[in-house]
Amino acid sequence: MLEPENHGRLIVVLVQKSLERPRVAGLLRLLQDSNRLLARLTPDDRVAVLSFDSHLKIWLDFTDDLDRVQTVLMEEVMHGNPNSIEPALGPSLLGQLSQERGRKTYEIEEALQLLGDALEPFPGSKSVVIIGYGFGRLTVTLGIPSATLGDGYDEARAALQAARAAVFCLDVTMADYHTFEFGLETVAEETGGFFARTYLFAQRAVERVANALIGHYVLFTEKPDVGPGIHRIAVRLVGANGTVLARRSFVD
Repeated sequence: MLEPENHGRLIVVLVQKSLERPRVAGLLRLLQDSNRLLARLTPDDRVAVLSFDSHLKIWLDFTDDLDRVQTVLMEEVMHGNPNSIEPALGPSLLGQLSQERGRKTYEIEEALQLLGDALEPFPGSKSVVIIGYGFGRLTVTLGIPSATLGDGYDEARAALQAARAAVFCLDVTMADYHTFEFGLETVAEETGGFFARTYLFAQRAVERVANALIGHYVLFTEKPDVGPGIHRIAVRLVGANGTVLARRSFVD
């Protein structure tokens, strides 16, 4: 019989920065309301803060100092550069990540892959919250714009799935719909998280993510006897009502 593990959740907040007008107003609004995202966490939980603009930056390694996390999100991420940081005493991202490596990471897909690799060794519940505007490549077919995922996305998805990390995406773009939300929707769906727009109901979207962060379950499965490749996963509740958040595939 498995004994419950005596540690809290590991949560990474990744802020995708932009100064473009349709994005920055929504981003600033969400960061100023980030206390709602942290309000239900417990003293056992640990939060790390990263950002991505032209490259990846590490602001905080895993910490239980939620006041410091809130200060970084509300006051520092948008207006400066992080100082050098020391590895956390417990779980630490700095075994795999560093500011130097981040300065050489120019695509958000690569940043997500590095983050997945850094999270993979840790047991327990792991979540990534992306506060951003999306990613992908713009394509135009018959005059209709759309987006496709970049070359590095498959590696990013595989790393996040190997880490057993669910990704929750809060889209800050001030629009009912936009092309690059496709990247956020896809990574959330394929890792067992969800995507939420914040344009009209920002507080509701943040509270939905906050509620998801405090509840989790562990599902054990036996791999079927199938050949190598990408295989779909389907999970449904029996005798109960509810919404299951689970990854949609695994790679053998």
